[in-house]
Amino acid sequence: MTWLVLGIALIAAFSAFTQIITGFGFALVGLPLLALVTDPVTAVVSMTVLSTALTLGASIQQRRDIEWRPAGSVTATALLGMPVGLLALRLVDARWLSVLIGIVLLAFTFALVRGIRLQGRAVTPTAGFVSGALLMSTGMNGPPLVVAFQNKEMSPPQFRATLQAVLTIQGFFGLVGFAAVGLFSPPVWSVVAYGAPAMLVGWWVGHLVSRRMDAALFRRLVLVTLAASAATSIATGLLG
Repeated sequence: MTWLVLGIALIAAFSAFTQIITGFGFALVGLPLLALVTDPVTAVVSMTVLSTALTLGASIQQRRDIEWRPAGSVTATALLGMPVGLLALRLVDARWLSVLIGIVLLAFTFALVRGIRLQGRAVTPTAGFVSGALLMSTGMNGPPLVVAFQNKEMSPPQFRATLQAVLTIQGFFGLVGFAAVGLFSPPVWSVVAYGAPAMLVGWWVGHLVSRRMDAALFRRLVLVTLAASAATSIATGLLG
């Protein structure tokens, strides 16, 4: 039990630290690792609780830079995708859910490495739908949003603030969906209880060192971590 608590705390702290340094990565880094010490469903629900709390704090702090029009547009279509993702979470075997998490993570890592940007009017609503489905099934709704918002003419502060706002709103609706189908189990609350204090520590440490750390180098390290986490998640699902 002690090792489990330590593992959850380290994962939450490192995930929050990553979010501060690179501007992304809380669920992307934490969820596959958390799925290794718990189970995929517990990892998805508990990580959604923690990440929603984290992005809510960031949204409040950055509220003046939020672009509400694209935020509202992408959120509207996300609501349509959420039932699809929730159905997948309920029906898909835990092993294949682990594989799905790994595939999504691997695809986003590739997109980040290649600097892929999608163009066209359908990108934003499609990204919203996909992000809603991914939130409910894998807990990782950020990838399509990042790709979509790169289409918009936003400054870096507007980009970060708008992304945090959308993640918060989607997270809230996601938690309502999880509650509606009874997914808030005792293991979920245990992970949240152990992870929340560590998340705050990681957030604080990230702010302290963000100005002194080579963000480009750390971003490369994070990409390696994401790729390794994806491979581990896929292997666990296929061999478990």
